[in-house]
Amino acid sequence: MLRVAMQIEYHGMRPPDLDTPLIEFETDDGRVVDLYNECSLLAATFDAEGLAFDFRAPDGTSVQLRFRGVARLSVEQPPDWVSQEAGQIDHLLIRREGPWPRFEFNAGGLRYEFDAAAVALAL
Repeated sequence: MLRVAMQIEYHGMRPPDLDTPLIEFETDDGRVVDLYNECSLLAATFDAEGLAFDFRAPDGTSVQLRFRGVARLSVEQPPDWVSQEAGQIDHLLIRREGPWPRFEFNAGGLRYEFDAAAVALAL
């Protein structure tokens, strides 16, 4: 199988470090959004627009992490999953190009793996 190198576009956020588990994201204007400690996961949706994770910040505002151009999506639910995990995240990992999916997001107790052409952070 031939794989074409994929350049990832970032919108509303500064490009994060690769191969490093991420829980915080820096916006274009320098603010830090901490999804792990300060936000609750409300929903994960996959539709024609892509894959989106909706969060609620402590002040009640919404935060969305959206992935566009999603391919090779795999979602795994561990056998010991409990509903109390639904509002939590562990981390997002953006891997360097290789024979594996570029993104791994542990959110809501599930493990999402996929490729994506763009990542957007919206506050």
